[in-house]
Amino acid sequence: MTNASKERIELIVNMVADYGAEQTCEALSITRATLDRYMRQVNSGIEEKSVLLFDIETAPYEGYFFDRWKQNISMSMVKEDWSVLCWAAKWLDKPDMTDSCSWRTGACVRDDKACMLALHGLLSQADIVVAHNGDKFDIKRVNARFVKHGLEPPKPFKSVDTLKIAKKKFAFPSNRLDDLGEFLGVGRKVKHEGFEMWRKVLDGDPEAQDKMLEYNIGDIILLEQVYLKLRPWDHGHPNVNLDYTVKRCTVCGSPHLARDGEVCTGVSTFAAYQCVKCGHWMRGKVNLKDKDEMNRTMRNAI
Repeated sequence: MTNASKERIELIVNMVADYGAEQTCEALSITRATLDRYMRQVNSGIEEKSVLLFDIETAPYEGYFFDRWKQNISMSMVKEDWSVLCWAAKWLDKPDMTDSCSWRTGACVRDDKACMLALHGLLSQADIVVAHNGDKFDIKRVNARFVKHGLEPPKPFKSVDTLKIAKKKFAFPSNRLDDLGEFLGVGRKVKHEGFEMWRKVLDGDPEAQDKMLEYNIGDIILLEQVYLKLRPWDHGHPNVNLDYTVKRCTVCGSPHLARDGEVCTGVSTFAAYQCVKCGHWMRGKVNLKDKDEMNRTMRNAI
């Protein structure tokens, strides 16, 4: 833990003792999930990376066009730009859901400034962000709205895209989140009436707006379960372990590892470990070959 983080944790602990959790969150402009994370560090002595799952729903462009097929629509034909209607998010393995809707915070349903301010603050608390097709869609979309509203970049985070894991590691019948949930047996997306729901949301229909938020939250619930199923297979996953006093799983942080044989790189040999909790495979850092063995190890010429 850095000195700065120790000082902040000490401040938070003292404030919680003096004023309670709710007033501490309000005074420091942090969420209850962030406060709980700090308190877990105090209670366990283990610093862990925070993993945030999030998803956005966007409003479509509105404009003028002369035909429905193979149209090149210029910006002069666009009447209304796209915007973020709502977003939902939760911290991994925590029950509380966080959300924000443009129709509750803005002057109109397409005014997403307050909605984006809230998401910007949340992303700035995360070490790892999980989304389905997040690298291509969600993250780029929210970045576009951040810069439009004059916001600076949020604190850097690592991205985990479950769509990329699905495409890279498997040959699923479909990589859509709804289909992955069904294939993996962990649930389905919330059903709705299709684009008509978006039309009603833009028209200010409260029932449709509630349904959209339910749909958005449902995606997060499903995303978490799909992520947990795919996570052990992701060998490019960011290391969640910040406690190096004992060996821990790099994707789930569990200290329960089983030594099982060896793994080899091009020239080196390392001890192999499998996480008992999630099944993820890792290797140790120390090369098991001594200097003489390394000297006798041949390498490809090219």
